[in-house]
Amino acid sequence: MSLVNTDPKEFSLAISLLSIALSEGQDANELNFIGNVYITIGTIMVTISAQLSAQEPDQNNNRDAQSANQDILRKIEQLQVQIDQLKLKV
Repeated sequence: MSLVNTDPKEFSLAISLLSIALSEGQDANELNFIGNVYITIGTIMVTISAQLSAQEPDQNNNRDAQSANQDILRKIEQLQVQIDQLKLKV
């Protein structure tokens, strides 16, 4: 099971319950420490994700360029057919 595909409401509920369970028996200082550790881990993971995204080729631009190239090739073929038809008339 992938966490990415989890229902957002169910995921939020699960995280809330996990947070409450981890908070049991902890004093304010311990909760601050644990919370800061999780925030730091999350921040680093988001930074890594952003860097990975920046390094990946833009798939949408590649698809757009391929589509444009295919359109141009189709138009060239159509023009070639028209040229051939004109040559037959001459």
